[in-house]
Amino acid sequence: MDKDTPTFDKENYIKEFLNLNSNKFSKEQSINIFLGALFQLLTDKTVFNKNSDIKIFLNQIFEKEYKDYLFRSRPYLAARVLKDIKKYRSYRDIINLSTEIAKILDKEILLDSKTSKTKPKNKIENNILGWLDHVNKDGEK
Repeated sequence: MDKDTPTFDKENYIKEFLNLNSNKFSKEQSINIFLGALFQLLTDKTVFNKNSDIKIFLNQIFEKEYKDYLFRSRPYLAARVLKDIKKYRSYRDIINLSTEIAKILDKEILLDSKTSKTKPKNKIENNILGWLDHVNKDGEK
């Protein structure tokens, strides 16, 4: 990846999609930003590790089945999805889709953090137990 190309994580995508609801952009600008952000999201391997994850995501968002051969190539899949959006979706639909995508990505962030296998380093219980052990050792002297 090029040094000048920004790297995105799920939080950045959420901000980008929610930013479309503000009145900062014209109708055309909002549509173009949405299409660009969606293309980048669909081709991002850090957000969607497997192409099957994209299939689940598209079923949730668009409630449309895409043929399996499209999932062999992310750019082809993204191009087809963007073509369908431009052809069949209105501006209002696109704004609603951006909100829905942000909600789904936010849910996935919560699920990822809940199912994380790493334990938090500083649990309050551990700190209290450590403090009590320290106090008891000092009291025994």
